[in-house]
Amino acid sequence: MIGFHTTLTYDLMKSIFGSLRHSPVTAKQLAARQTSRLQCLLRYAYRYSPYYRMLFEQRGLHPSDIRTTADLTRLPILERHVARERMDELISTEVNPRLLLPRTTSGSSGAPFPFPETALELFASNLFWARCYMDCGYQPLSRQVKIVLPSQIRERRRAWERFGLFRRIYLDATLSPDEKIERLRKLEPALLVAWGNILDEIGWRLEDTNSHLDIPGVCSTASALWPDTRRRVEQRMGARVFDLYGAVETGPAAWECGHHEGFHVHSDLVVVEIVDDEGRPARHGRLVCTVLWRRSLPLIRYAIGDTGEWADGSDQGCNLPYPVLRALTGRETESVRLPNGIRVSPFTLRNALYERSPDRPGQLTYKPGIKQFQMVQETPSDFRLRIVPGSEFTPEVERSVLDAFHRQFGGAIRLRVVRVERIASPPGVKFSPMISLEYIERMKARGVETDVFTRAP
Repeated sequence: MIGFHTTLTYDLMKSIFGSLRHSPVTAKQLAARQTSRLQCLLRYAYRYSPYYRMLFEQRGLHPSDIRTTADLTRLPILERHVARERMDELISTEVNPRLLLPRTTSGSSGAPFPFPETALELFASNLFWARCYMDCGYQPLSRQVKIVLPSQIRERRRAWERFGLFRRIYLDATLSPDEKIERLRKLEPALLVAWGNILDEIGWRLEDTNSHLDIPGVCSTASALWPDTRRRVEQRMGARVFDLYGAVETGPAAWECGHHEGFHVHSDLVVVEIVDDEGRPARHGRLVCTVLWRRSLPLIRYAIGDTGEWADGSDQGCNLPYPVLRALTGRETESVRLPNGIRVSPFTLRNALYERSPDRPGQLTYKPGIKQFQMVQETPSDFRLRIVPGSEFTPEVERSVLDAFHRQFGGAIRLRVVRVERIASPPGVKFSPMISLEYIERMKARGVETDVFTRAP
């Protein structure tokens, strides 16, 4: 084990400094940078990741056999459940496990995905996101507010924040819409960063109360930004709205430049492929990502769980060489209307699933034994919580979920817990952890059979 992670550090510093340089001016230069970083990643994974070494050897391949991104199809897609099950084999043997930082995704797939990273990788991820915000016009000296889950709130300032750069204040995503609005009014941020469904929740509340906020810039991340949500945010916040696409695992993957419909792919940081149900390259289908800068947990052809399509290649209205994605679905989680007419985000509703983390004081984690969940709104007042339970999901844990839900909402809405062996989605519909009445009606309008959400297990 090497405490300093010599190769990892060298590779990552090259990516960091390369990303600080001026963007490539031609598609050819961008492709050359992408290919160089891809080959570097493949060599590292082959040398230090037992899983990928085994994979290469099983297929009779060497990293040098994959010369361009088109050759990546010679490797299988890494599904999230495989990454979870084989985590120990995926992690780099160069890295001292004691120096890895534990991180998890937000759980928008219904089950948080835990993955480790080094402090330098966390620094790089933050830097790449800052670059993405700057691409959207955000200035380094301006104040930013980001709405996240309690488990993602950072209490320590980053090094650059001590010099006034990229100052960020966190808000709890599980606060009520009125509490969020009150805090934003006092903080007066230049940029608000939040999930699309959180923006939907705030926008609806501003419209219902005929009130406004003054926030120049808004970046939507993680969940789908619907056209009516964008319109409402623009009108009620006076904001210029940008949609960003990425994930905790991948970092920023694509961004809107504002000149055309679609997202430019940060292809010097992430290789994005679109494949059909058989795993073949396609214009429209599943998104598969290869993260060019991550080393402690190499992610090569990682199925991120979203769908999209490539733009047709016509004039995009700008001179950027990055390829353009369209029709990104993201997680189709959205705000839910309660009987009193107020809309809340799925993160507010699922607050009852959290408890204080014993290992990370001041942060939250899911209650024991919740392997995956889905909350279904059966009537305006009734919700069914479908849980795939682990051995630790005892009757006492179930009771604590119901008690927490009742404390939060009183008798206004009711929750019923149902244990299931698996949570299925209708054919052709991606998984969503929150199924609202409006979501079900929208699926029915598309001709989708929705009984899978409501029938008894």
